[in-house]
Order: sequence, then structure tokens, then C-alpha cells
Amino acid sequence: MSDEVLALLRGLVPNLPPLPGDTLPDRVIDLASLRTSLAGAGLCEQIASDADIVSLYLNRAECRLISPNALFDEPWYRAHHQDVAEAVATGAFLCGFAHFLSHGLSEGRWPNAPLMHAASAIEMLPEAEAPVDAVRYLERNPQARLFLEAFPWMSAAEHYAVYGRRLGYRLGQAKRRRPTGAHADAVAGEFDARFYRERYLGQEDPECLVDEFEHYLERGAAAGHDPVPWFESDWYAAFYPDVALALRDGLIPSAFYHYVMYGRPEGRLPRFRLQDALEAKLPGVTRPALLERVPGLRERLDVFHVRPTVDRSAARRPTIWFLLPVLNPDISFGGYQACFALMAACRRDGFALGAICLEEEASNRDYVLWRRPDATSQDVFGSMTLIGRRTMSSLVIGPEDRFVSYSVWSLHFAEHLSRQAGARLPYLLAQEYEPIFYENDALRSLSEEFYRIAHHPIINSAFLKRYFEQNRVGIFRNGTPPPGSFSVFEHRLNVSVPQTAVQIRGRTARTLAAYARPEAHAGRNLFELVVLALEQLCSEGVFGPEWSFVGLGALSDLPDVRLGPKHAMRLVKKMDEADYAAFTQSVDIGVSLMAAPHPSVVPFELATTGALVVTNTYENRSAEDLVAICGNIVPCAPGLQALTEALRGALARVDDADARARDAFRPSAMRWEEIFSPAFIRDVFGAPVGEGPQP
Repeated sequence: MSDEVLALLRGLVPNLPPLPGDTLPDRVIDLASLRTSLAGAGLCEQIASDADIVSLYLNRAECRLISPNALFDEPWYRAHHQDVAEAVATGAFLCGFAHFLSHGLSEGRWPNAPLMHAASAIEMLPEAEAPVDAVRYLERNPQARLFLEAFPWMSAAEHYAVYGRRLGYRLGQAKRRRPTGAHADAVAGEFDARFYRERYLGQEDPECLVDEFEHYLERGAAAGHDPVPWFESDWYAAFYPDVALALRDGLIPSAFYHYVMYGRPEGRLPRFRLQDALEAKLPGVTRPALLERVPGLRERLDVFHVRPTVDRSAARRPTIWFLLPVLNPDISFGGYQACFALMAACRRDGFALGAICLEEEASNRDYVLWRRPDATSQDVFGSMTLIGRRTMSSLVIGPEDRFVSYSVWSLHFAEHLSRQAGARLPYLLAQEYEPIFYENDALRSLSEEFYRIAHHPIINSAFLKRYFEQNRVGIFRNGTPPPGSFSVFEHRLNVSVPQTAVQIRGRTARTLAAYARPEAHAGRNLFELVVLALEQLCSEGVFGPEWSFVGLGALSDLPDVRLGPKHAMRLVKKMDEADYAAFTQSVDIGVSLMAAPHPSVVPFELATTGALVVTNTYENRSAEDLVAICGNIVPCAPGLQALTEALRGALARVDDADARARDAFRPSAMRWEEIFSPAFIRDVFGAPVGEGPQP
């Protein structure tokens, strides 16, 4: 033991008993562990000397709350010995450890919770009938040996008298009795003597002279023997690191003891089974999810059982059928808004409408009308024919009908209906390259395959058309298709009144609005990157106290997202158009990402306000392309570092009010009636029968 440790002991306990030998093991006071604990609490540096550690511990009360001995728990000792807490408070003792060394040890006070728990379940054994054989006592009771290494001035006999009797420790004397103690009591009801003898004692004790239970308690547990056939001690300790640590430090007598007392109530595993071990560490990893998906895929692909009635009469009014997953007015994101607007335009131009909902037994027309009370929606959804899975047999189609697939997943069904009716090619309302929604799995492979079905795509945005061209998707797989074989439109934007330079200069408060989609299905909006980038910049102090952060578009009420000690992002559910327009009048920086070919409409909507908008590039849209559309766009690659630097760049331009007001984005068409004009509808679908020549 170093002089510093001896000085520390003498400083704590002036009447410390004589120490045996010239030195003591470091387990008495572990200066290295004490240094680490003090450093972790911010009370010293890791490089502090032993003398500094001694001085800190003796002279600072907060340092003495840290336990310097592995078997001693300072906070627990004070909390469970009221007289000690009072003595420390009045200055009679520097700390609970000092009291334990000078009084508690001889009084048999428990120094920590595990010993207290172990002692509470057993009866005190009788006093030793003969002098305690120290060697045999410590050999049979390794926990006693660990205790005496930590407090070496106590003899084996004293340990038995003060602690060992209450812990059920064996003296190793010849008199046979049923073992007792915490370990014995925990194992006794489960111990399988026959199994234990056959596995461990058959050759060692062929005459059956050894008691199996005693052998396990005295030798087998320490050797890692299993007391029952359904428990694997070595595996249990290896699989659960906290158990291995407790065994190493002598806090538990065996792995099986831990399982009985704690592990089983906690739901831990008793033995190795590959599936159970995998599920314990990676819940759900062994679930055969792909096999479970087969019936659903089979059902989605099997469209040939649907045999609609074909009405070939000349009096039949041509119908445009929209093949939807569901008709749910609560799921009205940008893609559905474009689809509903296309329906309204077709209705306006004389077509009858129908909706075939492939994932609904029956659509709820009343709810759709309640949620969309405007006159156009009432006309469109009130008049259209609705077909669900349950009413598929009532489907009536004609040779002049058109079939528009909302998703590439229903394009094969649209093709089937077109063939049944003898109609023209099916249409695909192509609003994204849908394979990006999936991992490299069967769903991606199938969605890629569906694009090879002959169809007329109605493509949402020139950017998405460029992606199809560059990657030879669908109609572009053989090069440039003939004119009229595809259509392109630009999505309607919620155009806000642009902020004036005077408004921008006149505000002292600043607002950053982010497109915040934290739901799993919206992963391509890269919301996590937005949070991480803002956390980094807020921690660096880049954003001052004048900045507030708002996340737009969440589907549920969510708590604020902390961005740093002084900033948080308030998450707001989807606003109606009036509230959204009013809110955008105070936006200085917008952030909207889309890791997909379609660029999203949100960046351009925010750009109409005069905000600086950070959005990402993609293989079909370069930084130059985005800036050419609007000078207030701040492009970046879809990565954390690039996003962080783009935000810095936007922040540097916030106060240039004249440039922001000048560069506010003004789209050429701002109403669905302009986008899906009568000319557009006729170019795509032709005219209803009786209203002009058919293409």
C-alpha cells in the first residue's frame, strides 16, 4: 500500500487497528477507481496525482460521497444508517466509510445493498463449535475471501462471527447439515441432484459419498457447474455482461443465483438457443417477414379473376376510372391533391368518373363528402361510381373508358381492365419513381418491373420526366418516345404573398421553417438530417436568440424537438391554406429536402414568400437547375455536412432584404384549372364520345 493510501486511512480513522504485514492490496482503497469517479463527476483531472486524490477526498465533502472501496456504498450506507448520517452531518465522522472502518465493521453493519438483500432471506447459523480453520473457511466461502481482501484487519473467525453466520457460510467442519444461506435457499427448490451427479460426480465420486448439493455450493458454482439441465451458467454469464461483472466482483455467488433472484423475473434467458438469443438482442430479427408478405403480394398480383361486364353500346358515356389504393380524405398529401384535381378537370370536361379502390372493401362516400365540403369536391365525389373489393363483380366498363393508375402497383390491373374493355393503353399518374420507396427487395423488383407495362405516363414535373429519360424508365426505355405518348404537368403551389424588403428589414425576430415529416413512411424527406444539422449549428451559437424554429407537416401532436440549450423546434400539424399563407409571411429560411427524383413542391412554395430555401440536389436536378428556377433557392447535396454548410450560407444572406424580395419565386401557373386546362385534358384523354374526333 502506498504512503498516500496509508495517510488517507489514518486521516479517516485515527484509531485504525494495526495493519497486518507491511503492505495491503489496493482493494482496501482503490485510488485508480476513485480518481476515475472523481474525474467523471468533474471534481478532478484524470492526471491528478495520488496525493491530490488523497487531499481532495479528505478535504471536500462532495468527494467523500464517492465510495473508495468496491464493497462499500457510501450513499447507501448513510441512507440506511440514520445515526451515521447524523454523525457525518455534525462532523463526528468525515464520511460513512470512516464510520464503517472504525465502528460499523465490528458491529456487523452491512456495507452495501447486495449483502443486505442476501442476509434478509436466511437464518443465522450457530456460533462456531471449534476454532475457525481460516484456510478452509476462505476456501469454501470465496465471498468471505473477497471481503477480507477489502478489509484485511478482520480475521476469518471475526468475519464468521460478525457476517458469515448471517450469510450462511460454511465452516468446513465434519458435522453434516443441510446447507443454508442466501445461495442455498435460492437454489434448493430447483436443484437437480440426479442430473448434477451424472454430469459432474460420476467419475469423481463413484461410491456416492459426496452430497451433490453441498458439492455444488462449495465447489461447483465457482467452477461454473450447472445445477439443473435447463440452465447454462457459462453461457448466461457470457451473454449478460452485468452478470459476469457481478461474478467477478463477488457480488453474487453464481450465475444461477442471479437468474433465480433477478434474471427470471426480468425475462432473461436461461440457456442458449440461437433464435431466442438473437431476439433478445435484436427484437424481430428472426421474424419471417418476407414469407408473411407472400400472400399479400399474390393477392395484389392476381387480377385476372376480376371479370367486369363490358358495355359496348354506343349510348354509354365514356368513363375515366382512377385506380386508387384507398379513397381516404385524411390522406391528402400532394400526390392525392394532384389526383383529385385531375378528377375534377375530367369531370369539368364531360367525362364520367369512377374510382376503383383496391385496398378497401368499400369506400365511405359520406365521409369523403363531409371532409371535403367545397362545391367542386361535392360534385366530383358525389357523382362518381365507387367500386371496392367487395363490389368488384358489379364493375361495368366500356371500350371508350380510360383507366388511370394512381400507383405503378395498380398499373397491371389497369392494363387488365383495358384489355377486357378493348380500350386504349392504361395511364399512369407518375408522381415519383416508386421503387425508391423500398429497399433492395421483392417490392422494389416488382415495382421496377411494372414500369415495363405499356402505358401513357402523366408525369408530375419536368424534373421527374428528366429522371425517366436519364434512366430509361417506362416509355423512355428505348429512347425518345413519339409525341403525344406521354404528358407532363407541374404541381400546383400554394403561392404566398411575397414579403417586401421593408417587411423583411422591419422584423427583429427571425423564423426558420422546416418541412418536418418524422413518420416512417416519409423517410425520403430526410428529417433526421435537418434535426442533426440544426443541433450542430445551435450548439455552435450560429443561431442567436432572435431565431425560432417551426417544423411543418407532422401527422400528430408531438413534443418540441430540442436543438440546444436555448433553441427548440415546435412541430406543427398540417395547416389549412389560409393559416399557412399567414405563417409564411414571417419565414426567413426554409428547409425542405427530398431524396428522390421528384423535387417536392414545398421548397418552391416557401420560395414564393421571399424566404431563402435550402433544398437538396439529386441526379436529375443540379444546383444550377434549382438556382435557375429561383435565386432564393440554396441547393446542397443530400448529406449532413453539405446541409450544414448550406444553412450557414442561407443565414449569411438573411439580411439582404432587397435581394430576397426581388428573387421571390412566381410560378407561371398557380391554379389547378390552369394546370389541368381543357387543352391538357383533351391532349391526354381525347374528348368524350360525341364531342369531337377520337385520337
